[in-house]
Amino acid sequence: ACAVSVLINHDENIPSNSSQIVYPVLLFGGGLLTYLDAHRSKPIGTYSKLPGQDDGPVVQTALDRKLGYKIGMEIRHGIFMFL
Repeated sequence: ACAVSVLINHDENIPSNSSQIVYPVLLFGGGLLTYLDAHRSKPIGTYSKLPGQDDGPVVQTALDRKLGYKIGMEIRHGIFMFL
């Protein structure tokens, strides 16, 4: 999506401000296609399975804790930033 937006900005026949529309549309389209593919009976991509209620509690690994320490913030703070 980013490469297409950059290429559009340097095209002589396409207005440079059209990348303001193209970039979000490509991001949304890619997310939608990924979502639809993940829910097909035979998906094209390989997706990790989200833990369900029957799987029990999610266990945080040592690598998860190390990554959280490197970032320097807790997960709930990161989620709050996106809200």
